[in-house]
Amino acid sequence: MSKEKRGRESGAGTGAQREGGTHNPPAEMDNLEGLESTAEEVLGKLRSHKPFQSTWDTAAFIIFLLFLGTVLLLLLLACLHCCCCYRSSRSQKVNPKGVNNLALEP
Repeated sequence: MSKEKRGRESGAGTGAQREGGTHNPPAEMDNLEGLESTAEEVLGKLRSHKPFQSTWDTAAFIIFLLFLGTVLLLLLLACLHCCCCYRSSRSQKVNPKGVNNLALEP
């Protein structure tokens, strides 16, 4: 048990908190306890070297990483296209393609 928890349980320092009126210790303690339990669960999974419970979790994570990698690759290609190809396409003159049809002229 941490010193902070022991101090809260014994009532140390709660007089000033009660007088202020805006401080809500029970809700704050619930948030801290929830955060601590979540942190302990995550750290336990990391220590066990098995962060996923089933093969489906692993597959979903791999699919997510592939999606993220694809999005990053597309962003990189878009940036390269804008930086590299935009300058070279502006410097070229636009030449009309095809043959001028003189039969359409009046």
